[in-house]
Amino acid sequence: MSGPVKGGRSAEYTAGHVERLERIKNLQSEGHMLSDIGRLLDGGSDAESEVAPATAWLQHCIAGDVMVWVKAGTSPWRTRQVRAALAEFARRVKEEKGGES
Repeated sequence: MSGPVKGGRSAEYTAGHVERLERIKNLQSEGHMLSDIGRLLDGGSDAESEVAPATAWLQHCIAGDVMVWVKAGTSPWRTRQVRAALAEFARRVKEEKGGES
């Protein structure tokens, strides 16, 4: 899709622009990534249009230079296992960092 009808601080957009933004918003709410949405809206094939929603991930900051990503939506038992392992890992990283000083 082309840019605004008129550019600059007083840019003007058409009804087509607004409709495209609404479609983008709806596809995002369904979990689609922007890269997939762009392909879908620009005439991607039917095979490409059945894109799986994005996978949610949780990030855990272990130390200033260490971050661990864990897939969201696991069972409560598995979540407890992961949290315990991350706590142990964070403890070890902190101990090692303290010993470097």
